[in-house]
Amino acid sequence: MNSLKMKTGALILSFFCFSLGIEAQKLTPSEWQLTKEASDLGPVDQSRDGQWVAYSGFTSDIQVIESSSGESIQVLSGHTKNVTQVLFSPDKKILASASKDGTIKAWSCRDWQLTTNIPAHSDTITHLVFHPSGQILASASLDGTMKLWLIEKNHLLATLSTNNDEVTSIRFGGKGNVFIAENQRRKNRLWKLIDFSEQPADAISYYRRAQLRKIMGDLNGAIDDFFHTIKFDSNYGEAYYAAACVYSLRSSIHSSQSPQAQKADISKAIYNLEMALDKGFKQKEAVVENSDLRFLHYDPRFQALVKKQGWSDEEEEGEKMRTVLLKLTKEGDKLIEPLEVLLEGKKVSFDEKWETGKEYNLEFRFREYRTVKQRFWLDPGKEPYDINIPMRKLKEYSFILRGSQSVIDGINYPYTFYTDSVKLEDHHVEISPGNVFQECHIWTEFTVQKLRIYSGYLYTERSLMWLKGRIGRLEEISITHLITHLDRLARQDQRGYQASLLSLEKMLKSPYWSRKFKSLPLEDILKLLEYVEKWDLPGSYGNRVQMMVDVLEEFARS
Repeated sequence: MNSLKMKTGALILSFFCFSLGIEAQKLTPSEWQLTKEASDLGPVDQSRDGQWVAYSGFTSDIQVIESSSGESIQVLSGHTKNVTQVLFSPDKKILASASKDGTIKAWSCRDWQLTTNIPAHSDTITHLVFHPSGQILASASLDGTMKLWLIEKNHLLATLSTNNDEVTSIRFGGKGNVFIAENQRRKNRLWKLIDFSEQPADAISYYRRAQLRKIMGDLNGAIDDFFHTIKFDSNYGEAYYAAACVYSLRSSIHSSQSPQAQKADISKAIYNLEMALDKGFKQKEAVVENSDLRFLHYDPRFQALVKKQGWSDEEEEGEKMRTVLLKLTKEGDKLIEPLEVLLEGKKVSFDEKWETGKEYNLEFRFREYRTVKQRFWLDPGKEPYDINIPMRKLKEYSFILRGSQSVIDGINYPYTFYTDSVKLEDHHVEISPGNVFQECHIWTEFTVQKLRIYSGYLYTERSLMWLKGRIGRLEEISITHLITHLDRLARQDQRGYQASLLSLEKMLKSPYWSRKFKSLPLEDILKLLEYVEKWDLPGSYGNRVQMMVDVLEEFARS
């Protein structure tokens, strides 16, 4: 299989915060050029967002290129024998590499400097895999072992035996809580990531288990283990720092539920951070730039700690606003323009700059492309903050539709569209105006199979593969939607559930709809029966409810 590079040809649609306009930059006409055969690349990996490709070419060096241009941006040297695997972490912070020399190296994707060098195995390393969190790296080797590493800390978490079987693949399963190895006979062996059967006997063991608990999302358990770590070693500065990170993360969970609990966790985080600094933890980047501590950034106590270390100046402290650059990219020469852009659910007109130290939710809506939702934390800084937005094309279906809404019991119900039980967003539906029959276009995923069109409690279902001609009246009944309609009618009509009773009686007395009810699944009839039995109406209306219950029970028996 050939490796191709797209020399140029990506359109970049840039939204600047200081402008409502859209600036599109077309580099040059698209040109595809054969650069290498796959057999020449050797171990290769691409970052999750597609920005970089790394490969070794069966040498001890690693080439890093930019995907969009194909230009080399860095050569990484350090292994003494041929590289056997390169692997980007899921968060794109680290490029890990393994070699026949038995070492694992971690390179920072920020500046491509070597950050970790691990003499991991006594023989060739054959496989690497990252935990979904990006913080644990697993390796397998011809020396008959597999190992799990807390990669940024250079801590060995576990050594597992392969029983001299040739390992063909390793991976993390479930939600990342188990480690799976497959041998050449395609048999799987599983290990739990955290084993609580044995209590740690020293500070470093508690510390490593606390880190694992944090990675797995057990913040309370992590705090407990960090407490025991410090109990064993009161001078363990890194444990105080790690505890501060977990308290900071937990404070964000309390933010909307318990302001008092949030304040308490922030105070504990700052206390542990102060203790870490007192015990010799002096890593500026870990304190100032670690996103785990972002919830502390605007607390005066945190700012005082940072200033006391000489890690901030007046200019940095004054940078409360920052420009944001949003990029929407697609291969080809077609300009992509969103129908609308939402910030926290509201249409936005970008101001000149955005406030830093906050988390933002952006939503880009398109007609022919999947809606893009992006969540990001805006750190303080001088340079514009770039957000790369991936684009995914949707498939278009066209058909003729009778009407675009129904009026049931005086309530107006516009048509809504579902594909494989997922409601289509309004901007993925386009209905051309017409008198009776109208042309309808929908855009949905390529893999979907069925289309449902609802209006109130009525619907029709069609196969998208055979979607042709006209779609007339909606002829099927959804009991769930019918119950919703009857509740809504009771709220809007001054007669309450008497109006709901009259509506349902009218349907059941109709020979056409009565046949429809009889053909419903038993569980649907029982659901409606249970709903109607709850109506507590006075006098003759109560008798009519009982008559309706009798009719539905007869339907259920038939």
